[in-house]
Amino acid sequence: MKDGWIFIDKPKEISSFEVIRKLRKILNIKKIGHAGTLDPFATGVLAVALGEATKSISYFNASKFYQFRVLFGISKDTDDSTGKTLQTSDAIPSKKDIDVCLKNFIGFQQQVPPRYSAVKINGKRAYKLARENKTFEIKSKEVNIQNLTCLATEKKEEFIFTMECSSGTYVRSFARDLGKMLNTFAHVSELRRIKIGKFGENNI
Repeated sequence: MKDGWIFIDKPKEISSFEVIRKLRKILNIKKIGHAGTLDPFATGVLAVALGEATKSISYFNASKFYQFRVLFGISKDTDDSTGKTLQTSDAIPSKKDIDVCLKNFIGFQQQVPPRYSAVKINGKRAYKLARENKTFEIKSKEVNIQNLTCLATEKKEEFIFTMECSSGTYVRSFARDLGKMLNTFAHVSELRRIKIGKFGENNI
């Protein structure tokens, strides 16, 4: 197939760019791109456009669905488990505490992306500036979280969540902000995209 969309179940510890690079070589195709970057530590559905379909990437703004874990009591510079620990706290919220806060994240809102993200600051990626220990500010942007649920906990300090949100929403930012709202710290310990629009992991 030279034109169209394919959906990949991205494994852990590989970047979305690396997936594209490998597919370009395997399929022997030059025009290829993806809709919605997944961080290297994340897994799940990656939508890849081939050939003429790359012209429609900007229109592929379907809702994204995630299942993830948030670990409370520890903040990370990357807002996920791969980063360096910045601060710790003994304050661990209960599911009831979390449920009370979740309504504050539903709907359109301003969200500040993580410092370690692909957002451009004066033409340079934020994560590159962060690695160079540069001082910089990331502007907030509007996102929309349609559904958000705290499912369960297997460990006292770690909870499982599901989220349906607009393109451009950072799950890592949600975890960081939820921790602050609960007067503690938090980061994403595991992240999986289970669906983009109508295409889910069961369709791969």
